[in-house]
Amino acid sequence: MDAIPAPPYTRTVHELSIAQSILDTVLEQAAEHGATRVTRVHLRVGRLTAVVKEALEMAFEALARDTVAQDARMTVDSVPWRARCSACSHEYLVEDDLPTCPRCGHLGGETIAGRELQIVEMDVE
Repeated sequence: MDAIPAPPYTRTVHELSIAQSILDTVLEQAAEHGATRVTRVHLRVGRLTAVVKEALEMAFEALARDTVAQDARMTVDSVPWRARCSACSHEYLVEDDLPTCPRCGHLGGETIAGRELQIVEMDVE
C-alpha cells in the first residue's frame, strides 16, 4: 500500500481551528467589555505548538470578517523551547529537535517553555 501525501489545504486545518478558538474568545471578551471594535490581538505562541504564524494570521483574518474584530491586527511573540535537564537540573534553550543538555550532555528533560498558546491582551474601542 502506498502513502498519499495530504493535499496542501489540509495543512492549515491546525491554524484554522486555533484561529476559531482565538476569535471566539476575542468576541466573547469584546462583548463582555462593551467593545464595538477590536484593533489588535496580541498572542504568545510557543515553538512546540507547530503553529505557522502566517497561516494563523490568514485564518484569523478570514474568520473575523463581519465581526467587531474584522480590522484587528494580530501580533505574535514567539516563545522558544526551553528545557530543564533531568540529570543536572540545568535550564537551557533547545536549539534543535532533541533536548540535549549543553552542560552535561544528557538527552531529555522537562519542557519548561515552548508550549504556550495564549492571548496576552487585546486592544478595543
